Amino acid sequence: MKKLNKILFSLLGFLSILSASPVHKDIKWVKLFDVKSLNESYVPQAIDVYKDYVLFSVHAKDAKSVLIVFKKSPGKLEYLFEVDMPNEATHTSDFNVLGDILYAIDYASNKIYEIDIPTLINEQKLVINDGFYLDMARTGSLAIIDVDGEPYVFITQFILSNKLKGFKLSEVKNGGTLDTDKIEIEISNHRFVQGLFVKYNMLLISTNNWGIDTITIVDIPKMLKTKSVEDATLTTMNAPFKMVEDLTIYGNTILTSDEESNYIYESEDLTK
Repeated sequence: MKKLNKILFSLLGFLSILSASPVHKDIKWVKLFDVKSLNESYVPQAIDVYKDYVLFSVHAKDAKSVLIVFKKSPGKLEYLFEVDMPNEATHTSDFNVLGDILYAIDYASNKIYEIDIPTLINEQKLVINDGFYLDMARTGSLAIIDVDGEPYVFITQFILSNKLKGFKLSEVKNGGTLDTDKIEIEISNHRFVQGLFVKYNMLLISTNNWGIDTITIVDIPKMLKTKSVEDATLTTMNAPFKMVEDLTIYGNTILTSDEESNYIYESEDLTK
């Protein structure tokens, strides 16, 4: 934990924490994998990491999303296999790994799915709980954040992503439908959100702001206190290309993809 916190603070720079305004950092990216080499119809979406595996989703027009499993090694991605998401999940847009469970949110079905990762990897089989229905439109991104010792799910609505809406993870585990009265926290945000990722007290957001794609890093305790992403932003970084999608951290680097070049990218080592 201390090592990764050191990595994150190296990324941010100590001065960014002390300064009144966020610091921008230009970083280098390398192409890891051409998604179109698997299927010309595939469009990149969600990504997260489980041990040395990269879990990745793609969608194709009017077809169910596909969950792809890669093996990660330094500077490389090795394709292993892929499985279909449920029929109604035609736009699975964000992942969050928590323990041995992959939480996947789908923009089309407006559901959150719980996927058993060991079964997925060991048996190449999708074992999924019934989707938890979100009673709101265009649910595009999710992140699980600890709030006073209890895990909360924060979601954004695609295009209407000017708020992060938080509710208890236990609501998802109980199944059923999220009624709006179960939303306990709302965080203002002025950016167009494409993906969310949490590591300890940092929230990473891939954003599109007036046509400029960026990676934004936010101090979670301050965000929860001020109820504002902007007020808690520490650092912004350049995205690898246009129409950046979901993102995650692998070791000392960031992994993401985009809908323009259709590549999976890896950042430079952020500790250097």
